[in-house]
Amino acid sequence: MKKKERTIIQSFIAIIIWTVVIVFITIGFMRCTIFPEPIDYLVMAKEISKEIIYKADNIDEWQLPYETELLGTGDCEDMTILLIWRVFTKYNIRGSLVCVSLYNGYHAVARFDDDLLYDSTIGIIFDLERFNSEIQYELGFQVLFFMAAIKEYEE
Repeated sequence: MKKKERTIIQSFIAIIIWTVVIVFITIGFMRCTIFPEPIDYLVMAKEISKEIIYKADNIDEWQLPYETELLGTGDCEDMTILLIWRVFTKYNIRGSLVCVSLYNGYHAVARFDDDLLYDSTIGIIFDLERFNSEIQYELGFQVLFFMAAIKEYEE
């Protein structure tokens, strides 16, 4: 084989290799930008329900997320605040704490950018339409963490 033919074949192989590399990079880039990782709030709620032991408190004092993780216990508000915080720190999505009439009393659940309520005490979801008339109040992300900042400052 002549030197010129070898050079042409090597060039052709190099072009094929670079084309494949560019295609893989483009697909990877598109996957990261156009098709972001789906967020499964329910999986995160179930993780919390397994990690944190439900413990009702006599006085309704809300814990900060790190306190709930450190103690390993908390009530529905504490576990909901932890879920909202984890979603925010991982995905930069702001959730809110929703208080509904449920379980013969009031119960705190999380709400994000869909019409579902996430219960991190037992790791299940509720349809917002079903509880719309029973929602007592909803605290947005800013209010929740403003309250947390005040609590942190007072300590």
